[in-house]
Amino acid sequence: MKKADYRYTVRACYMGYIVLAIVINLTPILFVPLQSLYGITYAQLGILISVNFIVQVTSDLAFGRAADVLGARPFVILAQVLAAAGLMVFVFAADLFADIFTGLLIGTILFSIGGGLLELLINPIVNAIPTKEKISAINILHSFYSWGQIAVIIVTTVLIYTWGAASWRQIVLLWLTIPAINIFLFSKAPIAPFVKEGKQKMPLKKVAKNKYFLLVVLCIIMAAASEHVMGEWSSTFMEKAAGFPKIVGDTAGVCMFALMMGVGRIIYAKSGGKNLLNALTAGAGLALAAYLLIAFTNNGMLALTACALCGFAVSIMWPGCIVLAADRFPRAGASMFSLLAASGDAGAAFAPWLAGMVAQGVSVVNGDQAGLRMAMMITAVFPLIMIAAMIMIKKEHKNEKEYKDENRDLSIDDVR
Repeated sequence: MKKADYRYTVRACYMGYIVLAIVINLTPILFVPLQSLYGITYAQLGILISVNFIVQVTSDLAFGRAADVLGARPFVILAQVLAAAGLMVFVFAADLFADIFTGLLIGTILFSIGGGLLELLINPIVNAIPTKEKISAINILHSFYSWGQIAVIIVTTVLIYTWGAASWRQIVLLWLTIPAINIFLFSKAPIAPFVKEGKQKMPLKKVAKNKYFLLVVLCIIMAAASEHVMGEWSSTFMEKAAGFPKIVGDTAGVCMFALMMGVGRIIYAKSGGKNLLNALTAGAGLALAAYLLIAFTNNGMLALTACALCGFAVSIMWPGCIVLAADRFPRAGASMFSLLAASGDAGAAFAPWLAGMVAQGVSVVNGDQAGLRMAMMITAVFPLIMIAAMIMIKKEHKNEKEYKDENRDLSIDDVR
C-alpha cells in the first residue's frame, strides 16, 4: 500500500486526539451550569474528574494485549462509539436516572473508556505508518490535543455565556458529532500492523524489565505530572494568587498554556525532530524554571508568562518519551504503548491531586495564595526528576554506542 494512502489514517488520528481533548476537558467547564441547574457539588465534580483518569488508566492496561491479537481497528472504532455514547448518556442523565449524578458518572465511565482506548491506540497507529519522520509525526499528532483543548475551552465557554447555562446539553451534542464522524473515518482508514510482518513480537515482560524502558516510564510519569498540574491549576492560580478575574484565568491562563504546548510541538516537528534527548532535557529544565518563577513572582504578567512558558517547555516531553520507547523497542506492539499510556495517566492523576493537597494544607494556615504558591514550588520536583532520568538515559545511549563500536571494530579485526 502506498504511503499516500495513509493520509486518511493520519486525519482520523488527529480527530481522535481532539475527541480525547473533549472527554478530558469538557466536564470541568460544565461545572457552573451543572451546579446551578442540578446542585452538583465540588466533591461530586472531583469524583467525575478522578473517575475519568482512573478509568483511562484501567483501559490502557486492559486492552493492550487484545489489540495486539485482534488488531487496532475494532478497538479504535469502539473508542469513538463509547465516547459518543458516554456523551449522550451525560446529556440525558437527568431524564434517564432518578439521581442525575448517577447518570453523569455512568456517562463519564463510558467516554473515559473511549478516551483510554484512543490514548492506547492512536500513538502506535501513527508510529506504524511507513515514514522515516516518526518524531515529527508523533509531535504533530499530540499538538491536536492542544488545539482540541483550546477549542473545547473557548467554544464551550463562549456558548454557555451567549446561550445561557440551560443550553449545556446542546453544546455537548455539538461536540458529540466529532466521535460520531470519526467512527466512519476509522472504518475506512488503512491501519498498518504494529509489528512488521516476519518479525517476532517482543514480550511485554521482557520490555518491562529493561532498565532503559523503566527510565522512559519514569520520564513519562514526570512529563505528565509537569504538564497536568499547570494545565489543571493555572486557572485557579491566576484568579486567587495572581489576582486576575476568573474569565482571564479560564481563557488566558489555560488557553495560553495549551496554545504554547501546541506551538512547541509543531515547531519541533517542523525542525525534523532532531536531538531528541537534548530537547527533552532542555524542556524539563525550562519547565523547572517556569514552576519556580510562577511560585515566587508577585507580578501577575510574569506569572501568566511562566504559565505559557511551561506549556512550551512540556510540549515535547510526553510525545518524546513515546518516541524513545518506540525506537528502542520496535517489536513491542500495543502492549508497550498501553503501559506507557497508563504510566502517563497515573502521573496526570497523581500530581494534580498532590498539588491540591499541598495547596489545601498550606492555605488553612497561610491563605489561598500561599497554598497555591507552595503547590507550584513542590511541583518543580517533577521536571527535576525528569532531568536526572534523562541524564541516565543519555548514559545508556552512550554505553550502547560504545558497545556497537567495539563489536564493529572486533568484526573488522576478525576479518583481517
